[in-house]
Amino acid sequence: MPKKPGTQYVISRSEQSIFTEIYFPKRSAYYGTIFDALRFGYDVEYVKEYMGVNIEPLLEEAKETEKALLKQMEELKKTNETVENFEEKAPSMYT
Repeated sequence: MPKKPGTQYVISRSEQSIFTEIYFPKRSAYYGTIFDALRFGYDVEYVKEYMGVNIEPLLEEAKETEKALLKQMEELKKTNETVENFEEKAPSMYT
């Protein structure tokens, strides 16, 4: 069985860096957007221009994301409460 090649880094160990892994969604419809963000996200002027042109949809997306996250948090709280109630009321196998 052939050996997999190891990870090769473009930077040297003495340079400051952050190693990240990116997990892409299964839907290829998002690939272009993700790659554009990776290619142009370091260019401050490009980001400023993009945000200036797209401020309304970005703010709307941020609001929707916040709502979705808050909804998930509430569901997790309910799940935790259900588990805690079950643990309090359920007889233990060891007593």
